[in-house]
Amino acid sequence: MNKKLKGTLAVILALAVAFAFASCSGEQKEDSDEAVTYEVTGDVLEADGKTMTIELDDDSTLTFNYEGVPVHDMGSGPEYGQIATVCYEGEPEGDDLSKCKLSYIVIQMGKEKKINGKLTALNDKASTLTINDGEKDLTFDVSKAERHYKDGIRIGNQIVIDYYGRINGTDTTYAHVTAVIDNDLNSEKHKETVTVKMVTQTVWTKEVVNVRAGSSTATEVVATLKKGTKLTRTGILSDGWSRIEYKGKDRYIFSDALTTKDPDKHPTTTTTATTTTTTAKPTTEPTTSTVTETTAEPTTETTTQTSTAPAGITSPLKGIITEFTADEQTTKITIKADDDTLFRFDVTNANIHLLDGHTVGAEVLVEFEGTIIDGDTSKVDVKSVSTLVKN
Repeated sequence: MNKKLKGTLAVILALAVAFAFASCSGEQKEDSDEAVTYEVTGDVLEADGKTMTIELDDDSTLTFNYEGVPVHDMGSGPEYGQIATVCYEGEPEGDDLSKCKLSYIVIQMGKEKKINGKLTALNDKASTLTINDGEKDLTFDVSKAERHYKDGIRIGNQIVIDYYGRINGTDTTYAHVTAVIDNDLNSEKHKETVTVKMVTQTVWTKEVVNVRAGSSTATEVVATLKKGTKLTRTGILSDGWSRIEYKGKDRYIFSDALTTKDPDKHPTTTTTATTTTTTAKPTTEPTTSTVTETTAEPTTETTTQTSTAPAGITSPLKGIITEFTADEQTTKITIKADDDTLFRFDVTNANIHLLDGHTVGAEVLVEFEGTIIDGDTSKVDVKSVSTLVKN
């Protein structure tokens, strides 16, 4: 049986393992100048902390005890689907390495693979999803995977899954998913053709707002403008964006973040409405010969009404995800802001990019149209949710 066993006096290991462990030839010289050193490389099929089984290129397997053997595993293994390079001394007996001295084992990631299929089931609380690749249903654990949802995620969408490891029939137990990508468009407004109404208007920003290269939160932010910035609007898009002229180029801002009212002429202040009722002077002259004209103090009723708009929260909003749920119909998140206030968002049609797999605890930036009043997020339209810092 060909086990791809190779005699060598120097083992060149991938990545940065040379400084961590002595080479095979180094170990040989310390123990015995006559010892023969071998290395073997294969895919990890099983590893439980004591026994490891690897599969070689000719589909044969090799099982051995690696208790007490130094393992350089990049902090993530050994696991099914990874590649193990085993360095040892002595002559194996067939598939038996029990009489050989294992020097060390280096674990590397296997080659990343892709599989695509139609999404048939989604349970984000359990961090699993099922796709059909045209022949069979495959259920994957995506708890450690990045998520890239262009327009939310829906049953029936075509999903791409990046993974390493192996899929045996319908068994995906040892397929380690690194990313889930859904580029299908779901919301009706995205399926419609976007129209542009040509205008030439002077507008001002109502809040701090991002200027983007395109009419999507997935495009580059080219500038961030303060409240009250004067701009020229050249187009109103049917999908809720405005085209503006910025530094000689067409750029885009959420329409709800713009106003045609000059803030210098229409200051946002607390207004007081006053109603005054005054007793009128008599319209006839007195009948006495002596006229004494007395100016009476007017009777005045004053009603004061103070109108103060409630404090609102505008996009973007930063926070920590405390809950993430997705099912066949909706995707929702709850985030805790810096002041510990909780906000619940419907992100069903949002552009979602989460880096850390397990979403709870991730620090994210939520960009939306509209204003949150008294914690009510029901009237805002979330455009994107993105991880700020990878843990």
